[in-house]
Amino acid sequence: DRDDDDMQSDINKIVKWCETWSMELSPEKCKVMHLGKQTNPEDYFIAGKKLGVTECERDLGVLVSSDGTWHEQVNTAASKANRVLGLMKNTFSSWSDKIARIIYPTFVRPHLEFASSVWNPHLEYDSKTLESVQRRATLTKESHHLPYEKRLERLGLTDLKTRRERGDFIQIYKIVHGLEKVNWSEENKILRPDQNITGRRHPFQLSRERTSGNEPRTHFLLNRMATPWNNLPKDIALAHSVNSFKSKLDLYLKKVGRNTHIYS
Repeated sequence: DRDDDDMQSDINKIVKWCETWSMELSPEKCKVMHLGKQTNPEDYFIAGKKLGVTECERDLGVLVSSDGTWHEQVNTAASKANRVLGLMKNTFSSWSDKIARIIYPTFVRPHLEFASSVWNPHLEYDSKTLESVQRRATLTKESHHLPYEKRLERLGLTDLKTRRERGDFIQIYKIVHGLEKVNWSEENKILRPDQNITGRRHPFQLSRERTSGNEPRTHFLLNRMATPWNNLPKDIALAHSVNSFKSKLDLYLKKVGRNTHIYS
């Protein structure tokens, strides 16, 4: 297969570059991850030594699995956040509303949201795993007897799924306005700043990919956000700054809620 040959050729080039600069790769520390459905995955070698196969690896702080799911990342994020939450609760004699409002968003919630635009879980039980941490954090001395939604309202919080959706909007805004550069493999097919806005709400339209039978790709950032982003009013999508976009977006989402024409 040509792709397999190209991959081995690239590995050989890396090995040669290391040798040129008096460095040495350790085959024992190099792994191969096969993505997608493969009946006979190819083997790869460094200096004649076969590379081991891995099912999950950390890349820039995010755990990437070979099956395209985010169970490992979700469980790891929830576990780390729970540990920090436990430490914080043990630090104070009383876990009150006042303390939770400051401590939870500052020290606990960031672990549940780090790089969430990359790994935003679409499976319900993954979402529940993350939400369970916030449920525990909102069980304060004054609010523990209230339903979860009331506790959130009292503490000035929103559920994590809503926050992830808001984070996706902000990430898309930064991408389409060139504030963050992403080298898409198929940029012209995925992201289309179309200046002809006839029948469209704004010029920066996203187009979904055809991803039949590929569930992880179906829920990729641009695909899951195509409809809600395209339906944003023009004055929001064309906001002059990130802070302006956030303010207008918050007002808009509060007004429309999760109407089907926005999120479906």
